[in-house]
Amino acid sequence: MMPCIRDFKNAWILATAFIIAGLSVVPGLHHVHYLLIEGKYISTCPVHLFALSGAFYIFGAVMYAKKLPEKAYPGKFDFFGNSHSIFHFCVVVGAMLAMWGSIRMFHER
Repeated sequence: MMPCIRDFKNAWILATAFIIAGLSVVPGLHHVHYLLIEGKYISTCPVHLFALSGAFYIFGAVMYAKKLPEKAYPGKFDFFGNSHSIFHFCVVVGAMLAMWGSIRMFHER
């Protein structure tokens, strides 16, 4: 929506937003831990899936902000394997892991 965000010197804004999205797993897991102790509403939770989901978000954001493959090997990652593609891949995998964890919690409650 804002052309100034497209410029790579402002990539830290997008990276910060997705790092915060990855860290948003922590309050949810704290809440799930409380519900697990109570034992009335849920009996099991795939915590590792939610933690891995947040880790994928953070890893993708850091790769995008640091522009790692392109910076290390200039000209080799122009089309495939660039930091933007890695970022999108990590976000999709993170979202799928969170969805899979939510579905497992729903079925195992």
